[in-house]
Amino acid sequence: MLRPKRSFFEMLERRFGGETRPLLLAFSAEWCSHCHDQKPLVQKIEAEYVSRLDVVRVDIDREPEMARAAGLKVVPALIMVNGCHDHGGLLVGEQSEAAIRTMVENILSLEDN
Repeated sequence: MLRPKRSFFEMLERRFGGETRPLLLAFSAEWCSHCHDQKPLVQKIEAEYVSRLDVVRVDIDREPEMARAAGLKVVPALIMVNGCHDHGGLLVGEQSEAAIRTMVENILSLEDN
């Protein structure tokens, strides 16, 4: 299982400060056809959950250190974290809307409790 390095969470902390809302990080690359296919699904999730989470797009060619710190070797990849600190979920490879929604709902349900 993917275990992001401590430096991954330190990067998130530097980039987003004391962000407390859940973050959905969408890792992709311009050359990745599966990333392009998944983009509309991520945008749909972002629009539906705009008041409850922030979506951050990370191009692995522009921010390779973020991808390395996250431990990623494949894109597309989605990582959900709670407030820049807790690793909440991971999906690697092209995913269905249902799979993305399930991960998001699982993390957001923790926020509700």
